[in-house]
Parts: sequence; C-alpha cells; structure tokens
Amino acid sequence: DPVFEIAHGLDLLLAGLGDEANGHVALGLGSNKGDPVENIRAAVKLLAAGGFRHACLSSLYETAPVDCEPGTPPFINAVLIGDWHDSLMALLKLCKVTEEKLGRPARHSSSEARTIDVDVLLFGDRQAQSQDLIIPHPRLRFRLFVLLPLSELAPDWVIPGTTETIGEATAKLSRETANVSHWARRVTESGAGRT
Repeated sequence: DPVFEIAHGLDLLLAGLGDEANGHVALGLGSNKGDPVENIRAAVKLLAAGGFRHACLSSLYETAPVDCEPGTPPFINAVLIGDWHDSLMALLKLCKVTEEKLGRPARHSSSEARTIDVDVLLFGDRQAQSQDLIIPHPRLRFRLFVLLPLSELAPDWVIPGTTETIGEATAKLSRETANVSHWARRVTESGAGRT
C-alpha cells in the first residue's frame, strides 16, 4: 500500500523542498492510548481518504511523556509527509476530524493520554499565524520526537523563518536530550515490528 511506503531518500517527492514546497506538508502523529500503532495506521488511512496524497510515513519512535499526568504511558510518534492541494485551514480541519473519528474529543487536555494527535508541523515554505494555528509548529525545533522522524524524511527542509534545516535542528537537540528511542522501522498493512 503506497500510503505506508517508508520514506528514505524521497528524491521525487522532496526534490527542491526548501525552495518550492508549496504542495508538501509535514504532519506529526502521536498516540499513547489503546493500540498506538493501529491508531497511527488508522490516522494515515483517514488522512489519505481526506485528500492527503503521496503520503510517506517515518519510522516509529517511543517517547517519554512530558508535562502529562503521573502514570501516563509513553507515546509512539511518527511523522507523515505528503502533498496537500487545499488551504492550510482545510488541512487543520482534516486533522481535527481525523482525531475525532479515532476517539479523541474535540475538547481535550494536552496532559491526558490520547488515541491520536495529528499536528500540522510544516506547510511548504510558508509561515502563518492565526488563533487556531501557528506554522511552522511553534515547538517544532524543541521536540526531538518530531525532529528525529522528520529528519529521516526531509533533513534538508529549511525551517521557514530560519536558516536552519531539519537535520541541523535535530543534531543540535540530540546532543541535549535522550528521551526518544527508535521503536519500529515501518508500519505495514500486516502490522509493525521492532527493529
């Protein structure tokens, strides 16, 4: 299934990404409730059905919870890159609908366990700010659980508003923290396995 294609060296999809990325977007996926791998797989399918095209999923990473309630289980995180040819707000709506379909209430606390988180990280080379959304994601450069999978897919993507690439930001943060570990190389239709 092309939706679950592992994305190492995406020469065609990401060619010239730093300068001409108008159709390319990056989403962060996370889950720590129920079956996190199945939740991520289901989210990818729903996003594809909603118009997210040529999707490529990173490896999975296990992350210790931060600023969560005591006893909160670790998260499984991944990044999804693909093409989107509608507005930024339409993409945000698709992300929220995906979360709700997978059981996350529209009103929720960021400190609770969740079936799925779908965050817009990057929208091509655009910068945007509204009441509901800031692009690039305001904590992108400080979250290793986002940077590590994103650097697998697009290390040369320049973070809009900076001169720093994803790869450079990842290397800088990797020296400072170690609360993220590689969990599984890929998600397939038949399941996911540790590597």
